[in-house]
Amino acid sequence: ATCAASRGALFSGLHPHQNGIMGFIDTHGFHYREGLTTFIHALKGKGYACGLTYKTGVKPNPPFDFKPSYKQNRLTGEDSNHLVNNSIDNFRFFLQRHEKGTPFYFQAQTPDTHTTWQRPEFIKPGSEGWPYPDVDLAKVRPFDWLGDDFPMNERFRREVGTYYRAIQRVDWFVGKILALLDEFGHADNTLVIFSSDHGPSHLLRGKTTPYEAGLHVPLIVRWPGVVANPGTRCSALVSFVDLSPTFLEAAGVAPPPYLPGYSLIPVFKGKSPARRYLYSSYVAHTTNQGSYWPTRTITD
Repeated sequence: ATCAASRGALFSGLHPHQNGIMGFIDTHGFHYREGLTTFIHALKGKGYACGLTYKTGVKPNPPFDFKPSYKQNRLTGEDSNHLVNNSIDNFRFFLQRHEKGTPFYFQAQTPDTHTTWQRPEFIKPGSEGWPYPDVDLAKVRPFDWLGDDFPMNERFRREVGTYYRAIQRVDWFVGKILALLDEFGHADNTLVIFSSDHGPSHLLRGKTTPYEAGLHVPLIVRWPGVVANPGTRCSALVSFVDLSPTFLEAAGVAPPPYLPGYSLIPVFKGKSPARRYLYSSYVAHTTNQGSYWPTRTITD
């Protein structure tokens, strides 16, 4: 339910208490246990080129070949706060220099699950293909997870409105990323997974809480020729620890036997899921006293 721990689980395929990252890294001391490897290590061993935009959120970092800083635009040579545009341009930069015939993994990211969504400058003025109208605040309603007892005052209405604006921005971003895959001829043979590392931050019962809104994030999969029923909704339970064995199987690598997750490829092909329960944890975001609130959930 928080960023560093979620990303720690993503890269390692292990739950936070197993891999060591149970909260925010850097000054707070959480880090991967000594000797731990990630699926990026395994993909590199199979000859994959691995790139990423925005952040990893873990320490030590997986061995990405391409990992520009938050503000760096390698395509234009400019440094700015327009992180969404930077993420798009940096993916183009990566694809332009990608060696033909070499498989790749790329983690294209934006900061839009964070309260940075309140900064409209993350999209450069005049960016092409922005199709969205302004959010009508009069139509904003309380989230379902807040129930009927939460007052929808004007300040909260504005907060939710800017969050919806961020969702528009992410939708615009995803369209640009998919268009680049098509432009460079990778659309038909690339597994694409869209998700998020936690629910909305700074909105009550969202990020840092293992309630529904903190844990339930989007999951959209596109893999031409492999997904059995494109355009349909699947009710299978999925955990972030399932992504590592999924990527390994897709690359032809046998997942380590100690991983607690399940490859999702059988689910993509229309078979019954192996997972029956979801296990989640929240320990801390930072190490200050108010952020330490160990919580566990099990969901069927």
